Amino acid sequence: MKIGFLHTAQIHVATFDAILDGSGVQAMHHVDADLLARAQIDGIDAARQGTSLAIAELSDADAILCTCSTLGPLIEGIDPSRVLRIDHPAFAKAVAIGPRSLLVICLDSTKAASEGLLADCAARSGTPHSFDTLVCGDAWPHFEAGNLETFHTLITDAITTTCARTTYDAVILGQASMAGSSAFLSGLDAQVLATPKVAVAAVIAAAKARA
Repeated sequence: MKIGFLHTAQIHVATFDAILDGSGVQAMHHVDADLLARAQIDGIDAARQGTSLAIAELSDADAILCTCSTLGPLIEGIDPSRVLRIDHPAFAKAVAIGPRSLLVICLDSTKAASEGLLADCAARSGTPHSFDTLVCGDAWPHFEAGNLETFHTLITDAITTTCARTTYDAVILGQASMAGSSAFLSGLDAQVLATPKVAVAAVIAAAKARA
């Protein structure tokens, strides 16, 4: 079985290889940082053609996971049974956990995409669900610089402060880059959801369903 991954940062290759280690699943990685840069500067539609071409580069895969939250809306409808966006499985799980969640992101460029998807998951569930969005914009430059310790510290501090004021059933780390922050959030009353592992399980299930 081959799973294709579309990334916008090289660091994600190691993350997803580690998740797949020992599974027997072969990973095919395509990294294009320009897609995220284009979406941030000129808007998401500016990355539409490039995203489609990147997905085409992974055509030999049994199923494909787009690991960039910003690009998520661009892969909707390409082939829903085969091409998945990374945040959908975790967002759907958050809605099932309880009626109130905290969506945490680091990039303004993914805000509309992430909020739209979470609202859609809530609507499809048929149960009342509300959420707040926490944007940790000051953390992102540290991720880009490779200062992961500071990156995760800023995220966990912001989440801890927010959860001390408001009660949530789930806290969603909305971008793949944030998954490492979950290790520092074990003391929260809310269930913490990181997108990568949940998404890998979903994309493997999609590949098996097509076999």
